[in-house]
Amino acid sequence: MSNEVVLHTYFIERFILSIPFLVPFIITWITYRSAPKIILRPLSYIFIGFLLGFIIQVILDAIFVYVIQLPLLPLKLHQEGLSPKEIAMIISTYNILSMVTYVATLLTSLTLVGYGVYRLVSIVKNTKNTSKNN
Repeated sequence: MSNEVVLHTYFIERFILSIPFLVPFIITWITYRSAPKIILRPLSYIFIGFLLGFIIQVILDAIFVYVIQLPLLPLKLHQEGLSPKEIAMIISTYNILSMVTYVATLLTSLTLVGYGVYRLVSIVKNTKNTSKNN
């Protein structure tokens, strides 16, 4: 199997893991286009959260796969004459970096989504309180 096939296969696998952000982004986008004006602001937080979760993850995956070439890195380091211990340390560092960026992206994205939901609930509560007073 050629190096390009290995890289593309790994990227496709990582891209599939980003799709859970894409689907709710599309649903939120459709909802946003037809939503009443009062809920546009909270929906925009949700919209941006899912968009960032998808886009940032795809960009970071492209960097790790095509720039750093993480799937091929052990072979390249071995060809450069590094010891197995050095290779393991380098690969572990890149894997930890990849995981930290994924968690940071996930946290940022879901925080925006959560804040948007919080704002939506506040609007619903205020609407109910206003209708009770009338």
